[in-house]
Amino acid sequence: MKSALPPLVQRSLQSVLGTVLVLVAVAMAASNAGAQDAATFGGVEFPQGAISFADRVVSYTSAEGVIAPNDDPTRALGPPDDAGAMVSLGNADSQCQTSLVLEFVDNYLVDVEGNDLWIFEVGPDVEATELFISTDAVNWIAIGKVEGSTRGADIADFVSPGQKFPFIRLCDFPDGVTSGSPYAGPDITAVGAIGSIVRPPSEQTNPPTVTGDGQTGSGQTGSGQTSGGVIGSGAIGSTYPPLPFGSPEPWPVDRMTIQAAQRQVVAGGRVWVPVYLLRSDNVANINFEITYDASVAVPDGDLVAGNLLGGRLFSANPGDPGIVRVGFSGTDGVFGTGTVAWIPFRAVGQPGQRTVLSVTVSTINEPNGAEPPIDRINGAIIIVDANGLTPGDCDGNGYLTEYDAFCALQMSVQLRPVQLTLDIDNDGAVTSRDATIILQRVTGRA
Repeated sequence: MKSALPPLVQRSLQSVLGTVLVLVAVAMAASNAGAQDAATFGGVEFPQGAISFADRVVSYTSAEGVIAPNDDPTRALGPPDDAGAMVSLGNADSQCQTSLVLEFVDNYLVDVEGNDLWIFEVGPDVEATELFISTDAVNWIAIGKVEGSTRGADIADFVSPGQKFPFIRLCDFPDGVTSGSPYAGPDITAVGAIGSIVRPPSEQTNPPTVTGDGQTGSGQTGSGQTSGGVIGSGAIGSTYPPLPFGSPEPWPVDRMTIQAAQRQVVAGGRVWVPVYLLRSDNVANINFEITYDASVAVPDGDLVAGNLLGGRLFSANPGDPGIVRVGFSGTDGVFGTGTVAWIPFRAVGQPGQRTVLSVTVSTINEPNGAEPPIDRINGAIIIVDANGLTPGDCDGNGYLTEYDAFCALQMSVQLRPVQLTLDIDNDGAVTSRDATIILQRVTGRA
C-alpha cells in the first residue's frame, strides 16, 4: 500500500527517525556498557573498552625536532601503551602546521554526558593540542584544545544531537611554547572515545563516484594504455592514476589491489605515506616498488611495516633516488585490508609541485607459489604553503600544471579576472613573469 503522505513530509519523518535511532543507540551504549567489556585506561573508564580507541592513521605531518622512533604515527593507535610508546607532533608556527588525523574504524565518537574524548599524552602535563572532529576527514569542527592537566574534551557545545564522528585531528597549538628533539611538541600515545557507539561495517566507507583518472574516466593500465571507467572496471592487473585528493582511503575495491596514499605536506615538511593492500587474499610474499620525482619529495628515514603484516619478515630499500623497494614474506598468507608499509617523505620542492607515487608489483605469491592478479592505484604527494594553500593554482585541483601557467598569462593580458593567488613573485600584479615561475615549478626548474 502506498503512503498517502507527501514526499517532503516523508523525507522529514525519515530524517527525524534517523536522529532518534542514533540517540537510542547512544542511550543503549551507556546503559549496556557491560556488554561491550567496559575497561579503565589511565584511570578513565571507557564503556566500550578497547574498541573505543582510534584504529587507523589517515595522515601525519610533523615538524623539526621529531626523530625516530617518535615519528611513527601508528604508535597513537589502540589503547595507551604502558611502555610509553608515542608519536610526537613537533612544534608548530601556524595552525595545524603539524597534525595527526586518526579514524575510529569500528566505532563512532558521539556526545554523552561529561567528557566524550580523552587524549593520552606521555608526561605529567599535556602540551597545548588543538582538537578537531569530522564526519568525512575533509570538513572539520574545532572543539577547542587540551593542555596542562586537562586531557578530556566535551563535544556537546559543538555538535547536533545524534551526530557521530569517525575522524579526529590533533594539531600542536602554535603558542610559542616549544619542546626539544627528539620528541618536540605534543607526544600522543592514544586517543579514546568515551562517548562511543559501534560503527557497522556497512558504514565504514562512503565513497563518491570517481573515474579511473579521478576526473574524466581515462585511467592508465600497466602497459600505459587507457583503461577507462571506474576503479576496478579495467582488466585485472590494471594500474590507475591517483584519485582526487580527499577521496576515502583505503579505496573500497572489489578485488585485490595495492594502493599508495595521497598526502599534502608543507614545503620542507615531512609526511608519512601509507601503502595499503586491499582485499588481500592469501598473499604469502610480495615485492613492490614506489617510484617518485626526487625533485619534489624524497624518503626521509626508515620505512615502517604496516599493520597487516603481523610478525612477517619486512624489508625496504629507499636508497636509490626516485625509487623505494619493499618486500614482505611469511609462511602463510595474509587476508583482508590494511597497511603493508609506511614511507616517510620530506618535501624538497616548491608549493604547488606534485609527484605521483607510481606502484608496480614485481613478485606476488600465495603460499603454494601461485601468482594472484593484483590491481594498482597510484598515490601522490602535493606540496602546499604554510597556510595549506597552493599559490598559482587556478583550477583548484591542489597542484600546478601548464593550465595554471596559461591561466596566469591570460590574466596578464586581461582575458581573465585577476586572482592575486597567482601573483607568485608578490609584486602586486599577475604578469607573464608569474606564468613563467609556475611553468618552472611544473617542470621542476624553479
